[in-house]
Amino acid sequence: MKRMNYWIPRFCAFLTVILLSTVLQATNKKDKCVECFSTEIISIEKVDDCITISLEISADKTCRFALSHFVVAIPCGSVTEAWNSGGWKMEYIITDPTTGVRGLKVDDIKGFGERRKPGSFTLTYTVCGDSECLETILKGFEVSYKAAWCVYYEELIPDVDDQADELTAQMSATHVSCFGASDGSVAVEVAGGELPYIYLWENGAETAVLENVPAGQYSVVITDAAGSSIELSKEVTQPSIINVAASYQPATCTQPDGHINLTVTGGTGDFQYEWSHGEETANVYGLAVGSYSVKVTDEAGCSVSRTYYVNSQSPIQISGVTNRPACHETNGGTIDINITGGTEPYSFKWSNGATTQNLTGLRTGSYHVTVTDAEGCTQMRSFSITREVFFASVQVIHADCQGEGGAAILTPNNGTAPYTANWSTGDTGLEVENLPAGQHSVLITDANGCQISQQVNIQADNAIQLNVTVSSQSCDANGSVLVDLSASGGEAPYQFYLDGELTDTQFSIDADGNYLISVADQKGCTASESITVNLSQHSLSLNVEISQPDCFNPQTGVANLQISGGTEPYAIYWNDVEESVYEKNLPSGNYEIQVIDALGCKAFSSFIINEITLPTVNILPADDPECESINNLVYAEIINADDFEWMIDSESSGWMITNYNATTLHYSAGTGSAVISLMATSPDGCEAMDFIEVVCTADDNGNDDDTGTPGDGDDSDSDDGDLDDGGNPDDGDDDTGEQPDDGCMKGCIWLDKVVVTSSFKNCTKYELTFVTDGSCRYDLSHLVIDLDGHSAYKVSNSRNWKQEINRTDPKSGLTGIKIDEIKGFGKTAGDSFTVSFKLCDAGDFNSGSFLVAFKAGNCLEIVELSSEVNSVNAGSLQMFSYPNPSADDTWFEFESNVDTRGKLIIYNQAGVPVETLFDGKMRKGVVYRTKFSGKGNDKILFYQMVTGHDKKDGKLLRIGQ
Repeated sequence: MKRMNYWIPRFCAFLTVILLSTVLQATNKKDKCVECFSTEIISIEKVDDCITISLEISADKTCRFALSHFVVAIPCGSVTEAWNSGGWKMEYIITDPTTGVRGLKVDDIKGFGERRKPGSFTLTYTVCGDSECLETILKGFEVSYKAAWCVYYEELIPDVDDQADELTAQMSATHVSCFGASDGSVAVEVAGGELPYIYLWENGAETAVLENVPAGQYSVVITDAAGSSIELSKEVTQPSIINVAASYQPATCTQPDGHINLTVTGGTGDFQYEWSHGEETANVYGLAVGSYSVKVTDEAGCSVSRTYYVNSQSPIQISGVTNRPACHETNGGTIDINITGGTEPYSFKWSNGATTQNLTGLRTGSYHVTVTDAEGCTQMRSFSITREVFFASVQVIHADCQGEGGAAILTPNNGTAPYTANWSTGDTGLEVENLPAGQHSVLITDANGCQISQQVNIQADNAIQLNVTVSSQSCDANGSVLVDLSASGGEAPYQFYLDGELTDTQFSIDADGNYLISVADQKGCTASESITVNLSQHSLSLNVEISQPDCFNPQTGVANLQISGGTEPYAIYWNDVEESVYEKNLPSGNYEIQVIDALGCKAFSSFIINEITLPTVNILPADDPECESINNLVYAEIINADDFEWMIDSESSGWMITNYNATTLHYSAGTGSAVISLMATSPDGCEAMDFIEVVCTADDNGNDDDTGTPGDGDDSDSDDGDLDDGGNPDDGDDDTGEQPDDGCMKGCIWLDKVVVTSSFKNCTKYELTFVTDGSCRYDLSHLVIDLDGHSAYKVSNSRNWKQEINRTDPKSGLTGIKIDEIKGFGKTAGDSFTVSFKLCDAGDFNSGSFLVAFKAGNCLEIVELSSEVNSVNAGSLQMFSYPNPSADDTWFEFESNVDTRGKLIIYNQAGVPVETLFDGKMRKGVVYRTKFSGKGNDKILFYQMVTGHDKKDGKLLRIGQ
């Protein structure tokens, strides 16, 4: 509020003067406007749903003021690409507050049309939209020009007749005549566009017609001489395959009474039939035994051929019974057959030469018979003779748990009694007792000498299993233990013994020592187990294994509980909350562990998970120093560090650290560029690092020393235009000590526009453009922009005048940016310059108005200026690289807020591309991720990501290279 009291009374007086003179000045300003700018449509090209327009904007010799910005109206659609030959800034799609035209704005135009100098530049842009939108644009659009306070408008009507007709094409197909043939074709008819046309088919052909092709999908891309293209696709079809299915009846013996019936599907239309025996129907009858061929043809002339064989069907039926020879017989088999059907008498012919109906005295094997009746009909059948199998069934009584007392009983089959049996144990007979457990063989012989060898498996009874459980009986470390016994297997009931004495299934032991426990089942089978009792070991105990967090995993404290003794189950409590024996991701702090067993016995433990302190480092944006200068400063923010190290790395000499503390670095600059880094170490030994690159600039000799050199801007010069020596007062020097005149500026300089561009890391770029109407009494010597307590970074001005940053101006008392030693500004109408700077972490900064001090001659005016704020997205690309610095892999993540195409390239310090990491289409809102693994030995590399709407540059620091 103190600062406001300084300038408000003077501003109010000044405002009264301005209001009185505004009406007179408005008429004079308009009289100075000359419509000297014009625009011509160079070309219009329409491709698919987009239209590309090229304009030539010209200035003739009558222009008094330079063109500051140009707007072309775009009533609909979206701009996908734009370019101008002057390389000037462009914004789209926006509504220009000065002219009211909505569309594409070419802004910050420099020197075009100034001082009656003719010239021209071109603008090319692409608009995409629906057909109605493009038709609207082709009917005409408006452009506007802004030069000083002058605004002009012009209506452009495209000469559509001069534009080439839109490229169109259509595709036709001649389909395949028969299934599987290759006599189809596809043809393309093209109209419009520019000749010649280029055809490219999927199969590589480059003609307008494809001939002799099979059925399938065919695609072609047609491109005209202007680069317009159309892709077409057409399917060549084929009729379905001709399918022929047949059913037929065999002929009866030698009679011509067979037939064939055809069922035909597929093909085209009706079918014609040509049989090998002259018939022309689908079904043929009265067929004798033999082969018959048919050709089936459809209406399209497609045909298939088939051949069928009509067999003979005999009425004779043969049935039979076989008898097998005994195991000791070689030819005791017989075959008795019975004949039905046909006409008697029958004749027989066997495969062994016999001609009788039945056979006897047969050996094992296969026998075939052919039967012929009185009509000559035949029938054949086969029979098989096998030997009767001699075998024995076995009944087994398994051995006891000791593997003894087994038995086996054999029962022979298909043999002749009496039988003998010889066992591998030396026993004889069909019934054997006292066989041990195991595998035994036996040879059985009948009265006719037939023999069979058989295996008999004697198993032992299920062995008895003893189970012993020892548990605490109390929480007293010297108390007794409880022993529980159980058994399985064998044959219940069981008896248990403690050191040979009969005992119960549950008993107590109150003394340390070794004990033998046994069990016996009903059959006397036994099992035993020896146990050792140490009463102190059975009390509940708790041990905790801890893994502390570290710098790389600060949240990964781990604790693992080891519980022994006591009686399960256990209840486990971590700081009074029931949990498990293993916990990970433990935050720092104190932990109390309590374990309670089934008897209520308790064990306790406690431990601490250490807190890992991670340092943070942030080097603030810094201005580039002058080459070979001293006393340069870099500031940093550092947290949670008890040690730090500043470093400067450069390939050129002269860069060195002269003084430093944790947050400030004093250094001398050499030539070229340098990387300044700050490493911080926390009390736990964790490290963090940040770095920036600075590039030195050449000294413009605009120093403000006290040497008195004329023309260097020093206020002590004898010929600098002081008011105290009668020199030119326009330099604004105030050496006389007179009180400043705060009412002589008369509003001759104003804030024309403010562009605010948001960026990453909570930083915002501001661009303030100041314009003069040329009526200033004196040339401006310096101005000060107050920043309301914030610090500015990356400050520049479009005239490269001297700057002082983040200091308090002694004349105005304002703190911020001072543009000093301004020359020749204030007497030329329409003259302008722009001041650019960044503010970081300045969310409370009001970009709608600025407190500015103007100093010209003996005039000092402090005013609050405002302009319509044009907020611009900092490009449509967001991009991050991590870790950076890195000793090995660095990952890049990037995302565009519009559909576009992007390319990410890594460069070395010589500007030579090292690797292309990405080159392709980018979809809106999709996060892309790629990795750079490092190539070569460069310690410093650079990356650049370019899309159709934005560009991002950055630096990679390779540690250990």
